[in-house]
Amino acid sequence: LIGLLIYVSKPWPVINSDQKEFILKPHSEFTITCSGERRVTWVEPLPPNSEVQSGFNHSTLVITDAEASNTGYYTCFYEDQPEKDTDIYIFVLDPEVPFVSEPAVETDEIGTTIPCRATNPHSQVLLRNLQSGDEVSVLYDHRIGFFGVLSPGHYVCETSVNGNAVQSIVYNVTNDTDFWCDAEAYSGAVFSRSLYSWLEGNAKIYKS
Repeated sequence: LIGLLIYVSKPWPVINSDQKEFILKPHSEFTITCSGERRVTWVEPLPPNSEVQSGFNHSTLVITDAEASNTGYYTCFYEDQPEKDTDIYIFVLDPEVPFVSEPAVETDEIGTTIPCRATNPHSQVLLRNLQSGDEVSVLYDHRIGFFGVLSPGHYVCETSVNGNAVQSIVYNVTNDTDFWCDAEAYSGAVFSRSLYSWLEGNAKIYKS
């Protein structure tokens, strides 16, 4: 009974910090530990400049010589219950690399995600339509990118670094719909849940 009560009271893995976001300087070292009632591990792939040190019910993630590409979510979960997870988000400030950009544009039944994630959580980012040159007003989250209903065309994300405009890679938005919420990749499921929570928090869940 006591064991059952402990299991019920602490069903999710726990990361040893009350912070959910961390801001690192380039070339710094970062260490964080996740623990639980049984074996835990970190969602892969992990960056090449990282190392995982695991015990029976804990796993420590170490990032050495941090760089902009380390910006992103890091998720810890039970090996035997992947749906029980917890995550943190890391920003690595690098004015020379203002965006961590994935080339794939994701479109589903409620809108399009342009995944130009900023390495600086305080940067001002805008979305620009390359054909018209106009700024497009849609929701932005530094951890996810832009999300909204977008017309087909070519777009770039833009920010200012030391007074100079810097753009991301070019994103091509089409009419194709990619039902990425059904993806089998676990990291995709984490991203989907984060996006849904973000949209819900911004009161932007649209119902047909």
